[in-house]
Amino acid sequence: MIFKHFTNNILKGFYKYKQMKEYIKPNALWLSCNDDWLKFATHILNRTYKYEYIFTIDETKIITINSYKDLYEFNNKYKSKSTLYINWKKVSKDYSGIYITNPRFKEAISGFLGTYFWYSGFDICSVAIWNKDAIKSISEPKIRF
Repeated sequence: MIFKHFTNNILKGFYKYKQMKEYIKPNALWLSCNDDWLKFATHILNRTYKYEYIFTIDETKIITINSYKDLYEFNNKYKSKSTLYINWKKVSKDYSGIYITNPRFKEAISGFLGTYFWYSGFDICSVAIWNKDAIKSISEPKIRF
């Protein structure tokens, strides 16, 4: 699986990202499906990035949320009992990352203020990697401008 990372800094390696027990998003290196992040950041956030990296990810090391059923099962297994967040520490014991293919399942949108509140923070198709064993390869940086 191929994804992109956009940044203004040269990547100097990868370290394991420690997860907080309960939070809306995981602490991770974020990757984009195609140019999704670049488009979102440019048009919505008015950001630009100097470098582009291509990552090849081992899909057997990450959990993929590809359907509402996947989201429902993930939520039931990892949602905090006391908050509207996910227990990312627990997720990180089972996986090295998460792949959100469609951040706008209509069934989930209706639960953004409740059951799926944590999921509302995912704006685009993206991958969050917190352990380097999920990374097969990283390209040399491509200078964008």
